[in-house]
Amino acid sequence: ITGYYTTIKYALDTIGVRGTVEDEEEMDFPHGIGNVWYGWFWLVHYTGAVTADKLVTEGSLLLDGSTGEHLTDAVSFVREIQRIQKQTWADEMSFHAIHAFIWHYVARTIPDLDKYPTQLATEFCGEYVVDDFRSKPARKSIGSECYHGFGHAVFYSLALRQLGVQSHEIDVRTQLRPGGGFQLSDEIFCEAYKLCAGAPNATITTLPRKRCIGGVRHSTKLFAILEEDEDPTEYVAKLEERCDVAEQILKGLEW
Repeated sequence: ITGYYTTIKYALDTIGVRGTVEDEEEMDFPHGIGNVWYGWFWLVHYTGAVTADKLVTEGSLLLDGSTGEHLTDAVSFVREIQRIQKQTWADEMSFHAIHAFIWHYVARTIPDLDKYPTQLATEFCGEYVVDDFRSKPARKSIGSECYHGFGHAVFYSLALRQLGVQSHEIDVRTQLRPGGGFQLSDEIFCEAYKLCAGAPNATITTLPRKRCIGGVRHSTKLFAILEEDEDPTEYVAKLEERCDVAEQILKGLEW
């Protein structure tokens, strides 16, 4: 995605986070599973990944090109995105961008992920774990989508491990392609579920664990090459049948 990378990075350097992510024109586009053209949907995600990479590498982000204000930490960036998501005109862009921001940020800052990053997830999403806010224009909720991003992060981190990518080799310009056929091995797929089992699952809410599993499932569907008329949910269910702990982990989670 070198071409996209250059454009997104230039936007972040000139008009800042708000100019790049904030869009007052309501937009709607396919979610990606089974679509012939993934371009716009994934460009939005790449925006989040490039933003995370820039923050980790350079230590700051230009917030607003008109004021010169900067952000210097990930939580502040997430709060800015959540502010945008609360606006009456908020579209899907900010929700998709936060997914990729989370998956790349986790991969860059916790390269040897061996348990669910509860502290980071709480810092990013905890404000909305119970008092969730739903964006009517985007038809999405801030808390659910934030925790969903950590499911993507679990998948992405384990995918890099399976591919043999070392922490110093992680390059935001190299991304898994939707519909490209990548699949976690049975062992690592099961490991993803075990990591998600470490997410909070208190009586008050099952949101973190449920959305982590949902993010892993979603990633699996997106990258798979499905047979004609094959149902993505059934495809994932077959993989779960080969994971001994999946049934136990999924037990009690309401979908």
